[in-house]
Amino acid sequence: MCASRTRMLPVIALGLLPLCGQVSAAQENVPYCHSYAGLNFPDFMALWDYANPGRTENTFRALLNLAANSQDKTYMSELLSQIARTYVMRGKHEEAEFYLGQSYLYLSDSEPRAEANYLREKARLLIEQGRQQEAVAHLTSSWKIARESRYDRLAIEIALDLHELQPDGAYNWQSRAKQLAEKTRDAKALQWARDNQARLL
Repeated sequence: MCASRTRMLPVIALGLLPLCGQVSAAQENVPYCHSYAGLNFPDFMALWDYANPGRTENTFRALLNLAANSQDKTYMSELLSQIARTYVMRGKHEEAEFYLGQSYLYLSDSEPRAEANYLREKARLLIEQGRQQEAVAHLTSSWKIARESRYDRLAIEIALDLHELQPDGAYNWQSRAKQLAEKTRDAKALQWARDNQARLL
């Protein structure tokens, strides 16, 4: 896990919230990833619109209200890292760095998957900045956390990220992703593998 972090983020994060109104957790046709403090949390990955990162940013900003009210540090950290990703996709590196910094400050109070997601999104930014070796190191650390904590879908995706960066590498990341997809019992990982078979071939 990461080293101790300054605990000033609730004040910083709350300053981000007025950009959108409150959002209800009880939306129709929205999958939920978990419950916390009596609230159902929408699965943010299911809400991604990859063709429109700006719209996705607005969606995630609205969800920050729900996360802040519940004090769920894991969900907050993950949302912030995904907001950072929307900026990476638009080439806005300074903004992406800011939101990754916000995400980082929650990690000491979060479940391991928040750190795995943070490292993955940091790697995406490093790739865009032409810092591939650093990106590989971040993705490798992310993959180790995902495997140790049995986040199979995340581990599969990260292994494929590494394969794209090192297609001829000694670790044969695509093979690792395929092997995990074949043996996992996680329903979300199995569904993702079925939906993305071409990437595993």
